Amino acid sequence: MTAHQDQVAGPSPARPGTAPPQEGAGGRGGKLSREILVLAGVVILGTIMTVLDLTVVNVAIPTLGEDLNASIPAIQWVVTGYMLAFATVIPVTGWAAERFGARRVWLAALGLFLAGSALAGASWSIGSLIAFRVIQGLGAGMILPVGQTILAQAAGPRRMGRVMSVIGVPMLLTLMCMPPGWETPPTRDAPAR
Repeated sequence: MTAHQDQVAGPSPARPGTAPPQEGAGGRGGKLSREILVLAGVVILGTIMTVLDLTVVNVAIPTLGEDLNASIPAIQWVVTGYMLAFATVIPVTGWAAERFGARRVWLAALGLFLAGSALAGASWSIGSLIAFRVIQGLGAGMILPVGQTILAQAAGPRRMGRVMSVIGVPMLLTLMCMPPGWETPPTRDAPAR
């Protein structure tokens, strides 16, 4: 067989008694390996934090306004600043993952998000809370796209749909299972008293 015929024919089928060719970390076929499932779990946890953070603060707007002596238009910037930073950083994420490596960018994004959360919890004024929520939003906006990139690279094209459903379903269920009538946000978003 010539080199051209070998390229056109593709790899030869597995012989009896030999293992099928492996593709990516998850192996060939539809099953996801333990490595990919653990990686998906980490991405899910990071993503759930950012999605919950987007929603829980809305419930606390009146309380935050009272505690910080801020008007409703001023306190709404706590949510708006987070969402603007979240959306603004998404287009840069692909470039950053290519330039610095997806793992480094994901860890930096998680660190930025956690630092913003801690600082928001220690905020002393409406201005500081808004600034820290913007920092938090910058990290949060990178977590999901970089996590999906890491998972896509690990799973390979044949398992892309399966791995995306593994991370998509828990995120939707998290939003659906949030208790109604939350009175206050988690401690990490409440300003120090």
